Amino acid sequence: MTPEQLALSKQQINLCESEFFTGAHSERFITNDLQTRKSSDRYSTMGSNPRQTNLVAEKKQVYYATFDDAEKNINYILSNLEKTPQNNTLISRCERCKNQIVKLRNLVRNF
Repeated sequence: MTPEQLALSKQQINLCESEFFTGAHSERFITNDLQTRKSSDRYSTMGSNPRQTNLVAEKKQVYYATFDDAEKNINYILSNLEKTPQNNTLISRCERCKNQIVKLRNLVRNF
């Protein structure tokens, strides 16, 4: 792995960590977002035109696509990092991100 690739990999891992642990795709944010959308769906059925907006279902698909893309990037980084044994800390950080993505995917699925 070249130094440029290593630097890019570190940036990607940093982004993943901030996004899935504390950012816009964190457990707290996803729960609040889906709960708000679920409430909106409930309220939309009380009017004269009783139909659900399906905001929850659509947003779930967006989350799944985000998780899939992130997982692809992490797997690519991992495949490159496994060839360079001196980057064990990056490998463990990638594994931690993958585990968080699995947890978030289950959260979205069970909502």
